[in-house]
Amino acid sequence: VSFFKMGTGQTLMAFTAVGYVYYIFWVLITPFIDEGHRFQKYFPDRKYALLLPTVVIVILFSAVMTFAGILLVASSKKKSKEVKEASTRIKQKVN
Repeated sequence: VSFFKMGTGQTLMAFTAVGYVYYIFWVLITPFIDEGHRFQKYFPDRKYALLLPTVVIVILFSAVMTFAGILLVASSKKKSKEVKEASTRIKQKVN
């Protein structure tokens, strides 16, 4: 394992942890803080707290399903080609 890959993984893990902590504060802590408090200016409106993850989940689900569909179509084309070749060989052997 190269040091570049380890560093990249650790960096991604750090960004993920920071993002998770930020989101948790945004969703669970800010509703209990006064609207005028200076802490509130570091967070977007709370309506985005559900909108953002919903959009991300829909996009990821769509990407995974598209990939699965492409694999299924490619697999069925390959199988149909193999079946046609096998039936042609059988017909040739019979004749």
